[in-house]
Amino acid sequence: MTQDEFTALVKETRRRTGLSGPVLGSRIGVSFMTIHRWEKGRTMPKDDAVAYWAAALRAVEPANV
Repeated sequence: MTQDEFTALVKETRRRTGLSGPVLGSRIGVSFMTIHRWEKGRTMPKDDAVAYWAAALRAVEPANV
């Protein structure tokens, strides 16, 4: 997964779920600043962790569930 694809996944997860950055971070076990950096494309997980975090993001349920 490229950095652009991962950034798009983070943005899409927040749009789909309606969660704030801090809430999304707490749901998957990372800080708000990590979500912010991922969403802005400033950083991305190391290669061996990308699949894990991508799966975690895809598994997040919407805010009203």
